Amino acid sequence: MSYEPELAEQFEDLGKQGLAARLGMWLFLGSEILLFAGLFALYTSYRAMYGADFIKAAAHNDPEAPLFLSVDNAGLCCDPKIVHAHQTASMLMATAECRLEFTPEVLAVWMPQQKS
Repeated sequence: MSYEPELAEQFEDLGKQGLAARLGMWLFLGSEILLFAGLFALYTSYRAMYGADFIKAAAHNDPEAPLFLSVDNAGLCCDPKIVHAHQTASMLMATAECRLEFTPEVLAVWMPQQKS
């Protein structure tokens, strides 16, 4: 089995289509290089201009604390059973507060019957 490329209607031949694809990829890569080069240059210049502040910020962090503690304190990394129970309770409360009525008509719109 071999792959035969199909000619798109806007191209005259496969050679021009391949050239356009390669040119598009190089333009994309060039734009990414420009973007990330700017970001790295900005970081480097800020690091050079405000080196003392970077050192103070690094000293402020506790190197002994595991990384997951900051996430855990934010409530993002907990026991999955607790997270799902909390989410379920929150959704039930939101439904009760909004007084949504799940009538057959509403359910028919939200969950259409599968055709067999």
